[in-house]
Amino acid sequence: MSKNQTTVTTRVANFIKRVIVGPTVRYIFLKLGLSSKFRVLNTNAAAIGHLCVDVDCFLKERELEKIPFRGILLAERSVAANNILVRLWSRHPGLVVFQNSLACFLFDYLRIYEDTSFDCSKYCATDGRQAEVFMIRNRHLSTKSTVSWERGLYDAAVSLFHRKFPCVDLNRVVAFHSRDSVYDGQTNNNNYFNQNYRNSDLKSYSAILDYLKERGYTVIRLGEYEKQDGISKYNYLELTGLGCFERDLLNVFISSVCSIFLGSASGASDLATIWNRPVFRINVLPYSFLRPHSKKGMAIPKLLKKNGAILSASQIFGANYHWLRDDASYERNGIQIENNAPLDCLPDFIEFFKSFVDEDYSVYLGMAQSFQQKVYEQLCSEDSYDYRAQSIVPRFYFQKWGIV
Repeated sequence: MSKNQTTVTTRVANFIKRVIVGPTVRYIFLKLGLSSKFRVLNTNAAAIGHLCVDVDCFLKERELEKIPFRGILLAERSVAANNILVRLWSRHPGLVVFQNSLACFLFDYLRIYEDTSFDCSKYCATDGRQAEVFMIRNRHLSTKSTVSWERGLYDAAVSLFHRKFPCVDLNRVVAFHSRDSVYDGQTNNNNYFNQNYRNSDLKSYSAILDYLKERGYTVIRLGEYEKQDGISKYNYLELTGLGCFERDLLNVFISSVCSIFLGSASGASDLATIWNRPVFRINVLPYSFLRPHSKKGMAIPKLLKKNGAILSASQIFGANYHWLRDDASYERNGIQIENNAPLDCLPDFIEFFKSFVDEDYSVYLGMAQSFQQKVYEQLCSEDSYDYRAQSIVPRFYFQKWGIV
């Protein structure tokens, strides 16, 4: 089938779904009184961040607010970001999961009607305002994860891990995800063309990777990414030679047991957050998304410069640069972007490591009560996505470059 024929077929299918299927299924759904028992989550299951955050927050809010209905998660197998995670979500009594293509097609338009859907966009998908993910997680004090392993699948994951990495200690594993544009390109996501400012740089992690290796930790890189020559110079392993099922399984498993999730400006870190693992990210933009969802989290932003001078947090929030969300916006405002230098990241990572891996509470208090933390919280605009975050800002990095 040609590209034009595919486009026509897609348009016809969408028209039928919008004009005939959607209204009909909605009528039946309401007529049977199902809206009091079930609501379709309007999340994007093809994005790993939303598949983690939206479902986790719905389940937490359902518990907090005593919401009587169960959520319906539409996660068609061919498009779901991780089918293992979908399978684990299906274990929760607060969810009904549909992965069948026909079922997802029939129920898809129920996501747009107020009386048949549940709005997940408030959690982390609406620009220009605070994200409710922080409000929900700040109120939900339980450390028990909303997601859980089924015994047989967990055993299979452990077995696969040891076959793939026979000499690696599971208690000393770090999950690693450095964003580039490969996944966006594979999925025809528009971010491939306009959000390259979010991409990370492997060189920025080198000092941290060396630090972890010296302490006997094994770093394993997750996700889809560009394969580069000379990659062996970096101290991490990769998930090569795996099928889709095995790759999805290890991506979730490693994220659930890792000592730290080391990441960048990507929703992938929420694979670890839903399991309450510590998250450390570098090369993060925009500033509105700086602080991770995890309370045990820290992130280092890229440097922003204008006319050769480094922009401070006061300047960034004062000029509303914290919400610049595409490459063209940075260029239009004359802002240059620099990735983190390796040694600039190390002092804050060492503090983070001592606090959340070594569990030295005195180190944590030093970070949480630092001058930079307090001032940044005052500077952070009330419309910022992470306004209510409880995660930590990098005091050494901020101090060195005069950002705070």
